[in-house]
Amino acid sequence: MTVADNAVARPLVDVVLEAIDADEKLSDDVKYLVLAVLEGPTALQQLLDGISTPQAREESDASGEEPVGAFLKQITVAGFSGIGPKATSDLHPAPGITIVSGRNGSGESNFAEALEFAVTGSSYRWEN
Repeated sequence: MTVADNAVARPLVDVVLEAIDADEKLSDDVKYLVLAVLEGPTALQQLLDGISTPQAREESDASGEEPVGAFLKQITVAGFSGIGPKATSDLHPAPGITIVSGRNGSGESNFAEALEFAVTGSSYRWEN
């Protein structure tokens, strides 16, 4: 398992906490800002207003837990934005970012737009 694989297998909050804790160049004020952002908008505003200081968080015990959410194994598109006959793209379902790459004009953006449209009912590119 690579370092990147290990980071993907852990919750993002844990990765960020470990990174800011290990960075000796970051001031405590910057670390408090990062902690407040992780807690949410209210905690950040309270920190900026001088009302409170975020509490240090313990790393979660994510070992053996199943990731929350859904993962796509495959997307099939037909008759959508330049895709004529049915075309299928197999994906590797896992937490993190999925990168679909190909030569220019091979349809990777069309798959992304089709997924966006299926999930949201609209397309950012079509809004304007």
